[in-house]
Amino acid sequence: MTDYNDGRWHGWNGGECPVHPETLVEIVYFEEGITHNEALCKYCDFSDEADLPIIAFRVVKEHREPREWWIVPGRTEMPCSIPGYYTKPCVGAVRVREVFDDEKSEGL
Repeated sequence: MTDYNDGRWHGWNGGECPVHPETLVEIVYFEEGITHNEALCKYCDFSDEADLPIIAFRVVKEHREPREWWIVPGRTEMPCSIPGYYTKPCVGAVRVREVFDDEKSEGL
């Protein structure tokens, strides 16, 4: 499987969007010549039947889903060994969600 999140240009012949819909990409498409644009994938038509066929793209900013898990105070086991690691295991458990640098200002 190709890793498209490498910042390099990738030729495209149509098909299903190759990255997450919230990924920011730079695209090159053919419309009476070569045209260049930057957009979220969800607004681009990567299909081979597109009105403006994409001929190349590169990832500008990869979309990453934050990780979430539960911490149980007083437990000494590694989190991955606790039953219910990704679901609430018991009363008193604390839900932890990863925060990315660009999200910190949004929550204030």
